[in-house]
Amino acid sequence: MIQKITKRLAVVLAMVMLLTSFAFALPVNADTQPDLKKANVKWDLKNNKTLKFKTKWAGLGVKQHTVKMTNFKVKNSAQPGFKECTFTLTFNRKINPNKKQMKKMLTRLDTYGSFGGDFYYAVVDYQTGQNLEVANDKNVTVESQWKFLKKTTKKSKAGYIWYTKKNKATVKITYPATYTNLAIGVGGHSSLKIMDAFWDGEIPYSQAKGLYSAKNKSYAHFMRVNK
Repeated sequence: MIQKITKRLAVVLAMVMLLTSFAFALPVNADTQPDLKKANVKWDLKNNKTLKFKTKWAGLGVKQHTVKMTNFKVKNSAQPGFKECTFTLTFNRKINPNKKQMKKMLTRLDTYGSFGGDFYYAVVDYQTGQNLEVANDKNVTVESQWKFLKKTTKKSKAGYIWYTKKNKATVKITYPATYTNLAIGVGGHSSLKIMDAFWDGEIPYSQAKGLYSAKNKSYAHFMRVNK
């Protein structure tokens, strides 16, 4: 009798060990993958390359515009142990709303203070999806200057609308020389909802779904800076 119990106990222990081994062999949880891998974006942002991006306008729906990165450089910073990445982004937008569309745009403006048609650049940690333009634990700082050019104004009975056709951002990123998760993105909005939670550093990029589209990669374009 004792021998039978011992055998049964041995079988149970063997099964426990097998299940434990199986548990360790399971694939890594998808949540451990880099945050920017979870976002549906294109990895084709390059220096001197013109890209098309989509963005949503109030009253107009989704429109396609262009952005080009120029003057991309990486060099050692005057601050020991740090590097500097600099570049210029030129966004070009062209729309021609009719009177009915203008009325919808003005209604949106009265309610939300925006016509939509937003565009952006983002400096993001590849692993965490963290916005690095706010205070962060990666010792990354970002400085930028914007120029909004070619302002266009249109008039209808409902009122005036205005937008800029050409927009330039000159950006400087300072980061530790040992830091390897620097990523830069550009794009438009798939939603008219403002993504303050991401810009304030409260949520990662993959959760700011209005900054890209789960169905169409043409809203956002990224690159990694590995130098």
